[in-house]
Amino acid sequence: MNAMSSIPLRALALLVSLALSACGRGDHGTRTCAEVDASSHSDADAPDASTGAPCDARLGFDLLQLGTAYADEAYALGIDAECDVLLAGATLGRYAEGAPSEPGAGSDVFVHRLDPNGATRWTRQYGALEDDEVHALAWTSTGSVVVVGTTYGAMPGAPYAFGGADAYAFLVDSNGDRRWMRQFGSLEDDFALDLAIFGDGDVLVAGSTNENLVLAHEVSLDVLDGTNGRVVERRRYGSGATDRAEALSIARDGTVHVVGATLGDFGADALGSFDLFTMRIGATSFDLPRVHQRGTTDIDAAVDVAVGHDGEVYVAAVSHSDLITGTYENDGIQNGFVLKFDGTGTLLWIRRVGPADARGSVTSIVVDELGDVYVVGRTDGDVAATNAGGYDVLVTRFGADGTRLGARQFGSVADDTPRDLAVTRAGDVVVAGSTRGDLAGAGSSLGELDAFVARLDRSSFVDPH
Repeated sequence: MNAMSSIPLRALALLVSLALSACGRGDHGTRTCAEVDASSHSDADAPDASTGAPCDARLGFDLLQLGTAYADEAYALGIDAECDVLLAGATLGRYAEGAPSEPGAGSDVFVHRLDPNGATRWTRQYGALEDDEVHALAWTSTGSVVVVGTTYGAMPGAPYAFGGADAYAFLVDSNGDRRWMRQFGSLEDDFALDLAIFGDGDVLVAGSTNENLVLAHEVSLDVLDGTNGRVVERRRYGSGATDRAEALSIARDGTVHVVGATLGDFGADALGSFDLFTMRIGATSFDLPRVHQRGTTDIDAAVDVAVGHDGEVYVAAVSHSDLITGTYENDGIQNGFVLKFDGTGTLLWIRRVGPADARGSVTSIVVDELGDVYVVGRTDGDVAATNAGGYDVLVTRFGADGTRLGARQFGSVADDTPRDLAVTRAGDVVVAGSTRGDLAGAGSSLGELDAFVARLDRSSFVDPH
């Protein structure tokens, strides 16, 4: 659930043939390519964040605005079986000083744990002396939470910084105690953009790396030991041009689905600028991915993925043209799209989210226990309500057949930017992001940019106009 904002979109035009290579880096006792058996991670009981949060009770709040006097942005959201809500994001302010928090300088990581009524159970803040970014979180089966992101310095508790931008991951338990912090990467730029937890507790992190300067940025998949965060397996995939994994999801049969953007011939001939890609990796081997590539002659990217109950794959994507027809629109307007594939990668349908003449995007997608699909993004148009000002939050609900079932639009008079989405089994649709206005009511703004978490009732969705 990640926008393409961490690294510049570099228009590389390296004419390199398709190279779906899987290269193990066997340092410090990690396993090499020949030794990998991904079936050890294909537990059928692995947590599946794509198909709804396991909360069976209604949440007791509608809209919370959180922050310091400075800039605060919520990027990642999770809801556990006890209906506690976890928010992770970045702040330029100070939530807590001293142990167990370890604030740094610049932009720091924050983690809020809220009870079902929205009261804060605890807050933690971690940071390097340089800026730190948050991209995703995931619950473990024991109630702990793993958070991943990117740092430009040395995170507290990490042994050292590698160079450039580094990926990081850390685990905090249900009491907010940090159990481990791991920073990993190369001498060049490395980004951790999403994660999933295997059934055995190990952590799969997706992102990009520039460790091979000849091949530019490659898709990176790193497996971390869930007990200490140590990197135990590494895989790299790419076209020879710039490739970047934005999100991943693990199906119930252990199949790993990765989506992102490519400048090269990754699964087909490049159509121009960035194309979106989907990559399917079987449960028995990381070395045999199936890649599908789609796009227009404009900029296209897949930003999130969710796997349904029967193995169908839903992708949230953005495009500056028409992904449905592949037509170049040349209007400078970005729109959001939802694509559905079957388990083998065959495209079943595409839907545009919002009108073509309104600027918009999508950032996160989930499937609920009924099989309906929810995608969140933002719009400057009048989609499901009159625009409140600037960009509004837009949540759209689709049926499994692509029928648009309804939408909710809300916002302040300033820009509001959603980042993540969850749907509970009780029927709450929960959105997290940031706002520049009084989203929670007059006088609710705490600083120049605040985090927010909002609860919607899925029965309240209206047909968009």
